[in-house]
Amino acid sequence: MTKDNLRNRKVAGSNLLPVYVAAIEIAVPAGAPVCGQKVIAVTNTGIPLAAVATPLPTSSVVVYALAGNAAAMTVGGSAVTNTIDGSGNGYILEAGQSVVVMADDLADVYVNGTAGDIATYSAG
Repeated sequence: MTKDNLRNRKVAGSNLLPVYVAAIEIAVPAGAPVCGQKVIAVTNTGIPLAAVATPLPTSSVVVYALAGNAAAMTVGGSAVTNTIDGSGNGYILEAGQSVVVMADDLADVYVNGTAGDIATYSAG
């Protein structure tokens, strides 16, 4: 059945609303997913999620702050600060929360927080 057939098809004598369905093509990257953990070694010092260039085929990475972390952390670029007063430059990630960050390389994504706190990440 074509899109036009779906659009023009009605149920006789019915009060039902038509529902249109679209096919979505999703590219699945080859290979294993990129997953890992980063421990904040020094309070208020940003660290990259990858030490070397690691291209992300889907241009996104999920970053999660462990629920047991002592404080909120921030996620951003290489200049990310751990200033959480409205003047900082990172996305604030409370303990137990996650965020999807758009980037083409894992080494461009940084986390900053309190020494001993942990961020985990996963990318395709």
